[in-house]
Amino acid sequence: MQLRREFYCCQRLRISIADKLTQEIVVISLIFRYRFMAIVLVIFIVQQLGQGILGLIYIKKSGKVEGAKMFGKVSTAFLDFMVLVLVIWIDIPKNVALAMMTVSVFLMTNSLLRYFDYYYKEIRK
Repeated sequence: MQLRREFYCCQRLRISIADKLTQEIVVISLIFRYRFMAIVLVIFIVQQLGQGILGLIYIKKSGKVEGAKMFGKVSTAFLDFMVLVLVIWIDIPKNVALAMMTVSVFLMTNSLLRYFDYYYKEIRK
């Protein structure tokens, strides 16, 4: 039973890492078309590293692996939506693209701060 649980946790971790790497690569490729996307990439990397480190500390301390919180899901869903729109709609107006990237940066920053707050409170228990 313990081995099955550890395999499941490792499988979830690998899928999550592969998903984040895919998002990162697509965002990097979009930097060539939209310079502001570099800010999205920096926030994305900081967010993922911060959440990953705090998540590992939380797992080590509590022994629990929890799913994503709603604010993290919203941030990821909007990033995926934005990337899809920017890849498909090649001649999108620059102000629309910039607005989408700004919303994405806001959502990622919000998610990062809320995860930090959540993990900080949980780790201190």
